[in-house]
Amino acid sequence: MPLAPEDVFTPKTIVSKQMFERRNEPDLTGRPGLQDLLRDAIKERGCQILLYGDTGVGKSSLLTNVADFEGSDILEVDCKSGMSMSDIIDQGNRQLTRFKPVKRSRSSTIEGEVAANAEVPFLAKIKARLLSRFQQTDDFEVVESPAFTALLEAMNSKNRTLLVLDNFQNIDLDDTRLQVAQHMESLSDAIGKKRVKGNLKFVVIGIADDASTLLGDSMSYVRRAEQIGVPRMPDSEIRDVLSRGLGLLGLSAQPDQLAKLVFYSDGFPYFAHLVGLHVSRSVIQDKLTEVTDASIDTAIARAAASVSASYAERLRLAYERGGTTQPKKQIVRFLAASPARQWEYRDVIDLWKLANPEENRTSYNFLSVALGALTDPRQGAILTATGQRGRFVYRFTDPHIRPFVRINDNLTPV
Repeated sequence: MPLAPEDVFTPKTIVSKQMFERRNEPDLTGRPGLQDLLRDAIKERGCQILLYGDTGVGKSSLLTNVADFEGSDILEVDCKSGMSMSDIIDQGNRQLTRFKPVKRSRSSTIEGEVAANAEVPFLAKIKARLLSRFQQTDDFEVVESPAFTALLEAMNSKNRTLLVLDNFQNIDLDDTRLQVAQHMESLSDAIGKKRVKGNLKFVVIGIADDASTLLGDSMSYVRRAEQIGVPRMPDSEIRDVLSRGLGLLGLSAQPDQLAKLVFYSDGFPYFAHLVGLHVSRSVIQDKLTEVTDASIDTAIARAAASVSASYAERLRLAYERGGTTQPKKQIVRFLAASPARQWEYRDVIDLWKLANPEENRTSYNFLSVALGALTDPRQGAILTATGQRGRFVYRFTDPHIRPFVRINDNLTPV
């Protein structure tokens, strides 16, 4: 059966093995061989792992595929706001533990109950009563044992080696962050002293600029953890992802059209899959095998509509309602089209001059005012400014706003 676009381009889930692009660019600290760094960390006994970076750069897909290549099975806990360490361990145990039936009875009453031992911290004791549609109830019990030890034992019994805490940026309790760091440290020590079988490890994945942002002020994990910052994909890798995906569908694109799709992706695998999905759908619907400019226009319009509506609302707050100059709108468009990812005030002036060569201005103070407004939360907070006054460095507050503007406004590179 031939592949469909949805089988190949998957912006909302982990990329398939056939669509995974080897990531050998440097990590965020400049160390070469991103994928090799992660592979070596998975193989090293007692080494815990922190993966951090912008949303949509492919952290989870990178881990999933590298772990698969190394034969390491994952136990994933999706972190939520308000989760404690006990909650994390409980979620892991529930995925691994098989309940042992201890009693069966029949009843004409429909009921269900779940109870956990909350009196003794870090003890896993779960009792559940489940009711079938034939009104048959089954009682189950898991024998009481230290919860984290039980989780490690269950992981070993199920051949799971990586306890993955994904979306860790959602953890908002400082105690939980501290306890995760402490458990990483104790797991490394236990493996080193051979108190734990196998090469079990934590993998903490989250949206952050650095590892300490994820785990807080506790630095006890540093000596035992590999901190890997996942950057945006180089354009060459994005191009390979798009070319491979189109090829799997029996489609092709000219170099200039492929360059457009790479530009719209802006280094994000998420956006590469998003535009790839929509452009391949458009081409197939038109009964063609070659990407056309018309199919790209259709695709990016659909892609822009599928991205978070909050971006459109934030831009509406930021942009001027009228006028001919509209510096805020122009600045956003200049920065979105620029190959750079951060700018000083003088860079913005240069971009303005490049786009408005006919002007003959002696002052550009209006750009400083516009930049200040673009950092204002009341006006969408499109940009963020760091550094000292007069030496501010500007970046997009949400890195996904930039590809959204590129796609939504059908921009071209500057």
